[in-house]
Amino acid sequence: MSLDVAPEYLKFYLSPATPRPTCTITLANPHAKPVIYKMLTTCAAQYAVMPNVEVIPPGEKIEATVSMAPGPGKDDPSFYSNRRDKFKIVSAFITPGLKWDRLDRQKIWTLMQSYPDTNFHAQYMRCYHLHPPTLEEQQAEIDALKAELAKVKEENEQLRQALSLTRRPTSYSSWGEAIPSYDQVVHGSPKW
Repeated sequence: MSLDVAPEYLKFYLSPATPRPTCTITLANPHAKPVIYKMLTTCAAQYAVMPNVEVIPPGEKIEATVSMAPGPGKDDPSFYSNRRDKFKIVSAFITPGLKWDRLDRQKIWTLMQSYPDTNFHAQYMRCYHLHPPTLEEQQAEIDALKAELAKVKEENEQLRQALSLTRRPTSYSSWGEAIPSYDQVVHGSPKW
């Protein structure tokens, strides 16, 4: 039993322009039963998860937002260089008969922990702190994409020319005039 989680890891882009970087996680329940999950982290003071406890109905998905908490020293890039923060998503099927749509999510989680036959499943996510790309890196990526686009346009033109060769008339009338093909008549290539 597990949830479908996307993405597989969290990436926070650190910059002075975004004092509180956030990531969005999509949690999907592919099962025929409702699932409750709780999201835990190795550094609870560093991150805020909304919602950190939630019930996902069968076949549905929700989005959880993970935000970094602002604080002293967090503007310094070396603060994040050696961090090994991880997230753990613990999930379980809702016990049959539990009226989960009427109870507080935290209370449901407490009840689920008290049941001896509850099977919990854990999934782990790594967390990466990245610095935004420099202007030079962005320009290099733009140049590479432009070169790839030019190559695709050239291949398209070659395919278009090859296709036009196949649409040429192959029959001739008794007077020696070309009889247009069906494609040429339908698409209006030559007028006769």
